[in-house]
Amino acid sequence: MDEEHGTGVLHSTFRSERFLDIDNVPGTFYPDLVEDINQCNRIGINDATYVLVWKLLENLLIDIFRDQYGKQEIDLYYLLENRRSRTFNDLINTFEENLDDFQHSSGGLDSDFINELDAFWQNANAEAHSIETNITKDEMKEYREQARHVVQILFRVNQNM
Repeated sequence: MDEEHGTGVLHSTFRSERFLDIDNVPGTFYPDLVEDINQCNRIGINDATYVLVWKLLENLLIDIFRDQYGKQEIDLYYLLENRRSRTFNDLINTFEENLDDFQHSSGGLDSDFINELDAFWQNANAEAHSIETNITKDEMKEYREQARHVVQILFRVNQNM
């Protein structure tokens, strides 16, 4: 779908700017995921960009919980009976409920940060479950700024655990 004209013409818009402009991404899993996010954005696959950032944030939260609480409190981030991680929304709520446990790891962890994380989740959730997506360039720009900020803070928390 031509996002500017709504013509139904399938084409992509090449973007030279990286969506997540982060160097020295830690770990073995995260560098490839950040590159996938940047590639999707580069060729204009907006809904995939949303979903992959969602995956990044969800996994960062899980890793932060693992580092902070270990297996002793696995129920905070993992449902043993279902053998899967908690939903992204549950992880955000758990993070908010335990925010004081992470204050030593990074500045910027406050209700505004939680609101940003929650707003991202709501936007990404709507896009991930929508049959039709019409994400504008302005929305992607706003989303990029929001995602960069949230990702940087969570990477900082993760590295300082």
